[in-house]
Amino acid sequence: MNRPRAGPYTDRTLNPISSAFQTVLFDAGRLRVGWRVTLFLSALVLASGISCLPLVAVVLASWLMAWIDRRPFSSLGLSSAGLGRQFGLGVALATVMLGALVAAILWLTPSLARWAAPADVAPFWLAFLPLWYLSIAAFEELLVRGYLLQTLAESFGEPVALLATSAGFALIHLGNDHLGPLAVLNLFLAGVLMGALV
Repeated sequence: MNRPRAGPYTDRTLNPISSAFQTVLFDAGRLRVGWRVTLFLSALVLASGISCLPLVAVVLASWLMAWIDRRPFSSLGLSSAGLGRQFGLGVALATVMLGALVAAILWLTPSLARWAAPADVAPFWLAFLPLWYLSIAAFEELLVRGYLLQTLAESFGEPVALLATSAGFALIHLGNDHLGPLAVLNLFLAGVLMGALV
C-alpha cells in the first residue's frame, strides 16, 4: 500500500506559513478580536452601500457578526424579552436628562436659548424629525454598544471596552456643526454613562 509521504505542506506541524497564518488570525480556534472588529466595520460599510438607512446597515452587520461568532443575535442586547419595559425606561431616562439640560439652559441663559425651524423645511417634515432622531440614536447605540462593546469586553474587560466605545461614540460626532473640545469631552462622558447603564 502506497501512502503519501508527509511533506512540508501536508503536515500542519511542519508548515511554518500555515502556523503563522493560524497564529495571526486565530486565538483558541476563534478569530482574533482585531480581525472581528475589522470585519464588523467592513460589513457595516458594505451594508451601508446596500441600505440608505444607517440603522438597517448596522443591524445587518451585527447579525452577520453574531452568525460568524456562532452566538444568538440577542446576545448583542437585542432581545425581545422586556423590550417594551427597556424602551420605556430608556425614553424616560433620556427625557429626564435632556429635559433637565434644556431647563438649565433656559434658566441660566434665556436670551441665548432659541430654536427655529429652517426656512426650507416644510412643517409636514418636522413631524418626522422625532422618528429620524430615534433611528439615528438606535444606530449609534447599536454601533458602539452592540457588537463592538460586547466583543471588546470579552477580550479586554468591561472598563477598557467602555472607554474605547465611548471614545468611538465621541468620534462619530466630529462631523457635527459647531462642535468644540468641550462638546467632544461631554460626548465621551455621555458615552461612558450610557455604556455603564447597558
